[in-house]
Amino acid sequence: MPLVHAVQQVDGFGHQLALIDSPEILSIAAIDNVWKRVAKAVVSGKLGFAAKVNAHDPEDNTHVICVYTEDFTNEEHVRKVEESLRKEGVKGRMTDKPDIYTTLGIYRDNPWRLRPTVYSSHH
Repeated sequence: MPLVHAVQQVDGFGHQLALIDSPEILSIAAIDNVWKRVAKAVVSGKLGFAAKVNAHDPEDNTHVICVYTEDFTNEEHVRKVEESLRKEGVKGRMTDKPDIYTTLGIYRDNPWRLRPTVYSSHH
């Protein structure tokens, strides 16, 4: 099966199963100020519909923040969330991995060679 067709099928499964939300994922070393700004922006409706921060990763000395968008197939909305995060002072690499990819076990180095993220940016 061609790669493009496989990705379209995964995206279609996401819509069928109502798993079309996705987090913008970013790794941050200095978490307190960034998390405070991100959380306020989510609550005020300027960012996605939810956000979470993971525990500190001592190996990388970072935290991971996920800001959830409602529909990863709506590229315009995903880009607006990314722009809003940049306005909040977020720098570095950000990726967007749809929840359907996680549900289906599509991670880095998967046997299908599908890329587990659908968007990425670096600033």
